Parts: sequence; structure tokens; C-alpha cells
Amino acid sequence: MDLHDRMVAAGIETAKLDMTELQLFASFERDEELDRDDPEREAGALTPATMPTPATIAEAIYDATIRHECIRHGSFVEMLTHSATVNHVGGLETRGERV
Repeated sequence: MDLHDRMVAAGIETAKLDMTELQLFASFERDEELDRDDPEREAGALTPATMPTPATIAEAIYDATIRHECIRHGSFVEMLTHSATVNHVGGLETRGERV
């Protein structure tokens, strides 16, 4: 059962999804084991060289993937924002669960 169906089953008559603040925040803590040249280490392991940064397209790919999925879900996804538009000097204000 997908999220929309679960919301309807829970009694929400007009199930909608709003997604905000899609940006990636990444940090890296040094691990001496990762700094070693270890042939057994997983090829896709996160390292300072592979971590998403503003200098890579990782966030753009992430953002495009999320947008694609929202389009596929049609009218269920009502709002999608990339940056802090809610309660951060943006155009929307929340109080409790109300926008």
C-alpha cells in the first residue's frame, strides 16, 4: 500500500503531500580506516572526494529525481520546494499543522 492509499485508509478524504526543503546537507567525519588504501572497501563508499558538495551535480540529480517522482504521483503532490520557503523569511508561515 502506498502513502496515498494509507492516508485514505486512515480517513483523510483529500490526501495531499507537500514536500519542502529538498537540499542535501552532507558532512564528513574523518575515519582513519577510510583514509587507508583498503582494497576491500566498498567501491561506492563515501569519502571526502565522493561526498556531495556544491561543486558536484549530486544535489541536482537528487532534486531532479524527486521532482520526477512528484510528477509521476500527479495531483497527490500539491507543493514541492527546494529551499526554505516556510518560516524562514519565505512566503509561507506555519502554525501547528496549518500552512
